[in-house]
Amino acid sequence: MTRILIICLGLAFMSSSVGAYDVYYGSFHSHTAYSDGIGTVAQAYTCARDTAHIDVLAITDHTHMLTATEWNNTMAAAEAFTEDGVFVALCAQEFGNLNDFGHIGILFTPVRNPNSTSNLPATYNFIQSYNGVGNFCHPSSSYGSWFDNFYYYSSYGDAMHSLEIRNGLRVDDYEPEFIYALNKGWKLGPFANQDNHEGEWGMQQNPNDGGAIYLTGTLLDNLTYDDVYNALRNRHFFAMEEDPPGDRIKMWYWVNDSIMGSVIESEGPVDFTAHVEAANGTSLFNRIDLFEDGVIINSQVLIGTTIDYAHSVTIANEESHYYFIRARQVDGDYAWSSPVWVQHTPSSGLADPLEGVNAHGVELLPNTPNPFSPRTQIRYESDGVMAGPIGMTIHDVTGRRVRDLGLVAATTGVHRVNWDGRDDGGRDLPSGIYLVRLETAHHLVRSQRILLTR
Repeated sequence: MTRILIICLGLAFMSSSVGAYDVYYGSFHSHTAYSDGIGTVAQAYTCARDTAHIDVLAITDHTHMLTATEWNNTMAAAEAFTEDGVFVALCAQEFGNLNDFGHIGILFTPVRNPNSTSNLPATYNFIQSYNGVGNFCHPSSSYGSWFDNFYYYSSYGDAMHSLEIRNGLRVDDYEPEFIYALNKGWKLGPFANQDNHEGEWGMQQNPNDGGAIYLTGTLLDNLTYDDVYNALRNRHFFAMEEDPPGDRIKMWYWVNDSIMGSVIESEGPVDFTAHVEAANGTSLFNRIDLFEDGVIINSQVLIGTTIDYAHSVTIANEESHYYFIRARQVDGDYAWSSPVWVQHTPSSGLADPLEGVNAHGVELLPNTPNPFSPRTQIRYESDGVMAGPIGMTIHDVTGRRVRDLGLVAATTGVHRVNWDGRDDGGRDLPSGIYLVRLETAHHLVRSQRILLTR
């Protein structure tokens, strides 16, 4: 049967920002004639960029169908089509067999996965060894072992970063599978992908779901390859349904001022805030649901084209939970945030002994980003009355100094010091909680916890 490449039509969209992040739209699961789709790699990237007007497209042709030449051609085309601030093209792969464990999308690896489709841990190891991004594709329990029943391999916990809550032309609602995998222990964000096999890259509608277009909103500082990589690795993204075309959703979600996808500690109440917008400025929202460990614990009726959500909970000492939100439009479209994982930790002996006292007129401000990888900006404010310089150091949770950032300014105003997550020897420090300390004349002025994630 001869297939005809579908001519794409689309509308232009602009990104929008709240705080430090802009929203950019992407589809991270698509195919060309190199596997079981149609069209060329160049046609796919061109359609996504120029007609569908999305910001990121990953071509994920099936690993076992790709020759070495086809893989290299896709890699070269992705590099050629990527332009900072305009479009990011990704060469990726979809690996697996539906009769074995299912299909996994593999992004940000330089080579094809050489492992057997029956050896799931080997695939996890492959992704993790390249610091790649793994995606559970169309996670139906009818496919093979269902990723070993989503068994959580703790040694491969950094292999998988997303699960498709919406996919292609399927009628399945994968929200239950998303929650199931989270409850197993995986730290995942929700993807909404089009799994294109018939063209229309970036704008394929699902006739089995009222014509909805599935897209993933990524939260980026800038539209670059590196920023997309960091956003996916840190789960700074949300899934959304677009129906009718042009009805895109923008979502920002924080827990204790940490953006979606973060892993944080809390010593007090847990505060949730969200800001959700209709990209077209006309579609109405009517509800936000807050999930704790997969169960709705708060719902608010909020009517408007732009809505703001706030809620707080108190959790017991040493308990841990994950939280995500789901926004709904009046016409039935949904958007799901990535979760934030919260560990409630009682105050330790490393707390600032002068907490609540603005000693010497110096105050530590929240670092940004937090959690962070691989660098963060430490901010502090001085009223300028202190005599003498201020020293800034980084300590691990045992109190051991790991980095001396030297003397910093004591003049009036807000000051910023960058830290790259390394110790005094230039070595990358492992993930964990660290303390920033400000001192003067060997007297502790301020200390603050920050979280490094790798």
